[in-house]
Amino acid sequence: MEVPNLNQELVTNLLLDHIPNIFHRYIRRLNNVKGDGNCGFRSVAVGLGLDGNMWLVIRQELLQELRYHEQDYTDILTSIGFNYIWKTVDFSGTGFAPMDKWMSMPDTGLVIASFYRRPVVFISMVGSSTCFPLWSDPHESESTGPIVVARVGGSHFINLLLRESCPIPSTHPQWRRYRIDRASTWEDMYSSRQI
Repeated sequence: MEVPNLNQELVTNLLLDHIPNIFHRYIRRLNNVKGDGNCGFRSVAVGLGLDGNMWLVIRQELLQELRYHEQDYTDILTSIGFNYIWKTVDFSGTGFAPMDKWMSMPDTGLVIASFYRRPVVFISMVGSSTCFPLWSDPHESESTGPIVVARVGGSHFINLLLRESCPIPSTHPQWRRYRIDRASTWEDMYSSRQI
């Protein structure tokens, strides 16, 4: 799959057509990563300030998080959901990742946020949500800025850099139920911006 050149105005406009209008004026940078089935994990890498080619490291670190908190995530996602997320993350092949290895959002956002100790904002035309870390508070994080991942065109993920004052979607419902007490301060930090 050929990745379009983002320097072309038409391509940027086509991608914006897949992002809810409320976010358009807050987009500072739109990072269209390679569309090879690893695009969700590439978008997370870019959101962390890494090269998109670090997608395999992202997958490995998320597996580490799933392993370490297996019982917690089984409770949060149910055993079916846990196994599904595990299978989508567990890929180290080369070339195009098969469809069953594509990132599943927003639930994977809970795992990403918890491992990297940063909020994950997921944006799509069919539903958006914010995932905060489950096991830490903002004081334990190097950065409190969100990693923003948008699904465009139905199955492709891109990374967005949004302005600090931008609105963010409501909190993932499972976060409120399963977060540790001190993690509640994440939502407090962002509550005035949530839509």
